[in-house]
Amino acid sequence: MKKIIFNFTLIVILMSSFSLFSKSSELKAEISVKIGDVKVNGKSAVVSSIIRFGDVIETGTKSVCRIIIDEKTAIDIKENSQLVYNLTRQSGSYLQLNKGWMAGITRRIFTDKGAYEIRTPTMTAAIRGTSYCLKVENENSTYFCVCNGVIDLQGKHDHDADTVS
Repeated sequence: MKKIIFNFTLIVILMSSFSLFSKSSELKAEISVKIGDVKVNGKSAVVSSIIRFGDVIETGTKSVCRIIIDEKTAIDIKENSQLVYNLTRQSGSYLQLNKGWMAGITRRIFTDKGAYEIRTPTMTAAIRGTSYCLKVENENSTYFCVCNGVIDLQGKHDHDADTVS
């Protein structure tokens, strides 16, 4: 009987530890503004919809949405855009802008690396607490603007790297 109780207690402790670990890497993200046709994973979104790792956010014509991440960072997604949300507190976190336009204000670093990435079909940007906007113009061209701060850009080819401020 003591062995059963010990095993049960051990299982409960391990499950609790795993639960605490997985929650610590999650970021609180939710839609704070929604105008027009905004979908998360193909379903209509509403203000306060929770955004989770792997979610695909899409905006229709004349549509906009704002996502607040970790209560300090704001991401605006303009019309006809598609963004994949792959952010956690761990290294390697990124947003994937497949098409369209987005802007962001990062007020507090929320990853253990001190940066997160935005990936597009043509480049990757390392964001470290700054304001920026970018637009995927087509599969061969991405427009990027740094409003303040410093961002490292990496093109498809290793020699296409630059730091922009």
